[in-house]
Amino acid sequence: IGHYHIKSVINLRGPHPSELWYQQELKAIGKTHTKHFDISLKSKEVPSSQLIKKLIAIVDNAPKPTLIHCYW
Repeated sequence: IGHYHIKSVINLRGPHPSELWYQQELKAIGKTHTKHFDISLKSKEVPSSQLIKKLIAIVDNAPKPTLIHCYW
């Protein structure tokens, strides 16, 4: 986050509050002013047009630069 001056993180795995990786991600982001967004995409399902529109809106409006990730 610091090295690349990341302002937003988009997690394509969706929220997983009981998972250690998710807790660590939120903790790392919480130490900065970085915005965090969760979108639940499934690797074996075609996303709905509503979900794609939501993702596009987030990408368009999120502070840049943005890190987008799925499997951490």
